[in-house]
Amino acid sequence: RMVDAPVSGAEWGAVAAELVFMVGGDSIDVAQVMPLLDLMGQSVHHVGPLGAGHAMKAINNVITAATVVATAEAMEIGRAYGLDAHAMVDVLDQSTGQSWWTTNRLRQDVLNGAFQDGFKLGLMRKDVGIACALAADKGMRPDMLGLTLDMWKEAESSEGTDGPVTAMARFVGDRTRNQR
Repeated sequence: RMVDAPVSGAEWGAVAAELVFMVGGDSIDVAQVMPLLDLMGQSVHHVGPLGAGHAMKAINNVITAATVVATAEAMEIGRAYGLDAHAMVDVLDQSTGQSWWTTNRLRQDVLNGAFQDGFKLGLMRKDVGIACALAADKGMRPDMLGLTLDMWKEAESSEGTDGPVTAMARFVGDRTRNQR
């Protein structure tokens, strides 16, 4: 008997017991481990049978990865038109462009030039690849996610496997400006 229980929240979430668990497994098995997971996290989601947690984690991260790329490219367009980066993030956070990335990473790790996100480029590239492989396994071809994977591979090659995920914004900025 087993469950799979990937998390969102990284090291900071583990330290603060604020992890989000995505659990796959039989209902009886999930119920048995629920007290332990509740101690370690802020929320636990039973998302399906064994293996579903793994799929959900890949889906979550590929959405984040695509959001990072799209946001970084859009921010460069705004800069080209003379928009203030901080003002753009303020607008995004109060409108439909808001995401976890705009709220928790742009100001804190990108606009200030820190690029200290604890999640690594290589790990995000791996997760995007897993999501694309899961789609291929079902005979699907997610074109945008394939392009997203290509971008993360390029960024990893440029910024290094151990570079922070926020370095994607630097990579996109350099790449976009050099295309003009």
